[in-house]
Amino acid sequence: MMKTLIIAAGDGTRLQEYTKNIPKPLISIDEKSLIEIILDRCKSSGLNDFVIVTGYLEEKIKAKIKEIINKTGIKVEFVSNPEFDKENGVSAYCARNILKNENKFLLIMADHIFDSNLLKRIINYKINDGCLLAVDKNLSGIFDLQEAMKVYEKSGNILDIGKDLEDYNAVDTGFFLCTQDVFKALKESIQQDLNKLSDAMKLLAKNRKLSAIDISGNFWVDVDTEKDLEFAREHFHLVV
Repeated sequence: MMKTLIIAAGDGTRLQEYTKNIPKPLISIDEKSLIEIILDRCKSSGLNDFVIVTGYLEEKIKAKIKEIINKTGIKVEFVSNPEFDKENGVSAYCARNILKNENKFLLIMADHIFDSNLLKRIINYKINDGCLLAVDKNLSGIFDLQEAMKVYEKSGNILDIGKDLEDYNAVDTGFFLCTQDVFKALKESIQQDLNKLSDAMKLLAKNRKLSAIDISGNFWVDVDTEKDLEFAREHFHLVV
């Protein structure tokens, strides 16, 4: 069974009103925490084996996840990131040893909600090296396009990625199918003090090792700001 790496370490600085006393993955939507929704959607997609990177207020999120483990029987291994105040690439890199024997694994964020069909489209994709990124080409339907991570894709290959791209035709949804190449790219980017996951993806794109799968039509939202949270709460009924 393929493992799923979930990044849940950040301190949610853009949602400080909510994250002073709880980590962002414990913010509730429709009476369920983000992490509970995410693990439920993963389980609905046939995923039961997780590696979760924690950091900010990690004991609180671990306690909640242990409750979920007791209810659902999923398997979870925790990795602690003491440098959780750095960008998400550092958190992903913290999982390199625990995942070193995996030919491929899913990488997702603990602040994204989505419908389970989105994951089902990704997990069966054949990949031998590099990474596969789920992209959304329905630009007119993207909530807060200005804040989205832009992607320029051609013939299934991602040629460039970045929030400030002027020439783009899709956005990064934050769902990846990875091989060990992701840790090589993360190591190289972090050594240059480029600590975002997107920095590593930019390296992979440069080496033609970042491919794309279009998941347009599937619901997803990245909960980074109060506007995102409001949107997620209003549209949670679309999560199936």
